[in-house]
Amino acid sequence: MLAISACNTSRGEESRLLDESINLVSAIQLAGYPSVVGTLWEVSEEESCRIAQGVYSWMVRDGPKFRFESAAEGLHRAVRELREETRRTLARLGNTCQNDPMKWAPYVHVGI
Repeated sequence: MLAISACNTSRGEESRLLDESINLVSAIQLAGYPSVVGTLWEVSEEESCRIAQGVYSWMVRDGPKFRFESAAEGLHRAVRELREETRRTLARLGNTCQNDPMKWAPYVHVGI
């Protein structure tokens, strides 16, 4: 799995390429990476670091070798942890909203 941060790369401002279906995540997968974690919109560096740490920690939980087939489950666990943290933060602030999906919802896994 590859972790890369490149905000606004999927904007599609080049009018000659509007019908292209290749984005950064699919390009990385086409380059040979079997598992890629990406985002659907721009995210903060703080949350991205937490998600990457959670995914990589899960992938090496049984030893130093990366288990790329564990990337999706690692992402699932890291996103759930971030979601629960935003719920606790908003509850402490007395906010009626139960969570903040803008922080945890944009993360996606593509591949194995």
